[in-house]
Amino acid sequence: MKENKYMAWDENDKQMLTWEELQEDWEREGYYGSVFRADHWRPLQYIGRRDSKRTIEFPNGQEIYEGHIINENQYFHCNYQVIYDEESCRFIGVKIGDRDGNTLEFPQLAECGVVIGDIFRNPELLK
Repeated sequence: MKENKYMAWDENDKQMLTWEELQEDWEREGYYGSVFRADHWRPLQYIGRRDSKRTIEFPNGQEIYEGHIINENQYFHCNYQVIYDEESCRFIGVKIGDRDGNTLEFPQLAECGVVIGDIFRNPELLK
């Protein structure tokens, strides 16, 4: 069964929040579980996969979220942005800097790639 997990980018404070931190932020600001206000929070969904790098911090690989940038270092040696493709109803990796719209699908991208940042904290990786 797919795990529903989220994190969120706080546009005002320029920081990434776990879902738990976001809920605490809502309570501090007086929302108390009301309708999600997307005025300055950008929710990012966990795609149900982990990257290929194993570390002490991430012994099973880092969780991959929408908006992450993944370096595919086994076959094509380039970076991909994780997006949700509305047309095909699935998460895909879009090759950064490629005008042809080349994509790489999961699980292949997760199996041969490593999360190196995200589109909010590392916009320089989108060039």
